[in-house]
Amino acid sequence: MASNERAAIPRLSVEAKFIRDGAITIAGVDEVGRGSWAGPLFASAVMLDISVLRNRRRLREVTDSKRLTPRTRERLFDDIYAEALSVAVASASVAEIDAMGIVQATMCAMRRAVGGLNQVSDVLLVDYLSLEPVSSGQRVFSLSKADSRCLSVASASICAKVIRDRYMTTLSSKYPEYGFDKNAGYGTAQHKKAILRHGPCSAHRISFKPINSAKRA
Repeated sequence: MASNERAAIPRLSVEAKFIRDGAITIAGVDEVGRGSWAGPLFASAVMLDISVLRNRRRLREVTDSKRLTPRTRERLFDDIYAEALSVAVASASVAEIDAMGIVQATMCAMRRAVGGLNQVSDVLLVDYLSLEPVSSGQRVFSLSKADSRCLSVASASICAKVIRDRYMTTLSSKYPEYGFDKNAGYGTAQHKKAILRHGPCSAHRISFKPINSAKRA
């Protein structure tokens, strides 16, 4: 693991506190693609067994997906699916993002991911945003930088990132001029040049200012 990948390994202290308080199941949820100019936003929810939260074992390298190389993320993606009690991935479409705004679309994708788990967790940990409990007994906690503090949230960030990157690579075969396989829809210099040259495509988020401006030009 490279030095930047070791920088912020979750220490399990957050989940450990809830386990001491009596939680039996803990799930984490995170999103990927919020700032992208193109493609859907993806969210994932991951529920890990308490034995993993007490002793991370094969998940000892899991951290915020942004700190990991694509190769490491792909490897850990398989480990997370092997170790997790349940994993769910959901999305909000470009049309939904344009219609309801990025914040509401993010929460929509997160709710879909949480609803896709095979059981309701006692505790739900969310990176940054607040969500309503799935059931009356569920406790939901919104934490800043949860993807680098909580193993369950970090696992969710990796799953969402891997699935979204795969999607954007597939989308690149339909729109090769934008380089989605390399920029994942984010506003790189190459992506900006492609938009100025070709205009936006149907995969672009027209509600985002850079895309809306290019469309009017």
